[in-house]
Amino acid sequence: MNHLSRREVLQRSRWLAAVLGIGGLSARPAWAGGWAVSSAEAFAARSLADVFQALGGAPETGSGIDFSVPDVVENGAVVPVSIRSLWPDTDEMSIVVAMNPVPLAVRFAVLPGTEAAVSTRIKLAQSSTVYGVVRAGGRLHVATRESKVAIGGCS
Repeated sequence: MNHLSRREVLQRSRWLAAVLGIGGLSARPAWAGGWAVSSAEAFAARSLADVFQALGGAPETGSGIDFSVPDVVENGAVVPVSIRSLWPDTDEMSIVVAMNPVPLAVRFAVLPGTEAAVSTRIKLAQSSTVYGVVRAGGRLHVATRESKVAIGGCS
């Protein structure tokens, strides 16, 4: 029998990890090119109108989005949010905060065949309206929530 020493197992696993890592890196540029509009343009926007324009235009208000933001948060530096799209052809989801210095808090690409649901934490500079924006079928849809902040999270 051929028994591998611990050192040989570690060396081989490092080699395998390196090969898999290189494969993952080569796939990312092709995937990142799939944005409908540039993320740099969307994150550079400083007004709500500019953010929505950079994301693809004026969003429609209506059903089809489960969006959760706490009504009151003690610390604006760590605010849990979740967004789930019920639209079948969702390809992007974003969270926008009206009163933050940079309104676009986060933007997610939704790959075909995956569930369009994300939970994360964002910062709120002050009490604000928070928008959950979904791109589905080339159109923007939005859900809004108000959140009051006791201690601000952005400076």
